[in-house]
Amino acid sequence: MERNTFMSPSSRRFRGIVFFTCLFLYSCLKSGGSQDGEIYYIPEGVTGSILVLFDCEDGKPEQWKDGKRLYLIPPSGILKTQFKANTGWILFEDQLSETKK
Repeated sequence: MERNTFMSPSSRRFRGIVFFTCLFLYSCLKSGGSQDGEIYYIPEGVTGSILVLFDCEDGKPEQWKDGKRLYLIPPSGILKTQFKANTGWILFEDQLSETKK
């Protein structure tokens, strides 16, 4: 029986590692995705930390402005909202273009 020297066990293992690494990275990219834009209105006089609690049944209904999520922060600094958590990423270039408008 001839042995295939082109595909040694170590090269098969390497190809398997590369394949599963690529598959893992692809699944990470597909599960994240670009997130919705966000606008925060913070009343004057609010200092310190601001807390946004997502997916609250008793939270404020979803509000949108110009295709972006609108968060109206109350004077307490704690907002309960019915929005689901906004996961993903926003590209830095997108943020720059928004601030120049």
